[in-house]
Amino acid sequence: MIPPSQLIGVEKFSSWYPGQQEIWEEMMSFLNSPRQFLAASIPTGFGKSLLGMMTSWFANRRTVYLPAPKDYRAS
Repeated sequence: MIPPSQLIGVEKFSSWYPGQQEIWEEMMSFLNSPRQFLAASIPTGFGKSLLGMMTSWFANRRTVYLPAPKDYRAS
């Protein structure tokens, strides 16, 4: 598949992380479904920002990106 940098024109994202392309393909198939919401539980360092940015870009829809907050519980 074409690297993310060629899809969105941002050189920083020159290649896919392992497994990232498959999740993005699933996110894109969601766009052609009748479902209204999409959620993905993705680990730290996996490239959530890229996936969210690309899905929003290709969907041409309003998108909300909600990363989990850091744990600020008192020690």
